[in-house]
Amino acid sequence: MIIDKARKDDVERLESLWREAFDDDKEMIELFMSKVWNDVQTYVVRESGIIVSVLYALPTTDNNYYLYALATDVHYRNRGYMSALIRYFVDNTDAGYFFLIPGEEELVSYYAELGFDKHIPAKISRDAENIFDESVTEYVIAELRADGDIIPDLPDALVCVKNSAAPYSVCGLIPY
Repeated sequence: MIIDKARKDDVERLESLWREAFDDDKEMIELFMSKVWNDVQTYVVRESGIIVSVLYALPTTDNNYYLYALATDVHYRNRGYMSALIRYFVDNTDAGYFFLIPGEEELVSYYAELGFDKHIPAKISRDAENIFDESVTEYVIAELRADGDIIPDLPDALVCVKNSAAPYSVCGLIPY
């Protein structure tokens, strides 16, 4: 197992892994790759030269990270690749906290084992625009607040605190 940064020539494999994990359409994935990929840190796990896990880390406005679209190839799951990738990124990145929004309720306990232990109800600010609209080139500003309004379809965020106290609120850039 090798953990390293993704390279531009990895994009085709990253798109394939994304489709497999999230069942998003090709246009949406290509739009993410073309508008966002260069601005994020993308780390991967390679096994025998093949990318088997990926983690996209989007920098927030307060210099922390939103971990997005974490995925492992279905044939390589339950081998510890994603856990190793998350630990590597958190241990080797200078930030006070990292946060993510689990795609499924079952993932909450998995992330809790990795140190993501602070639930913060999430809401998207009312004036945010969708990054996947072709006219939008900026990230969407979103807020995660302990007492904020909640959009029903958006699950709680989990925050992994590294060097600072758990934030009362997290204001970052989230691609929605």
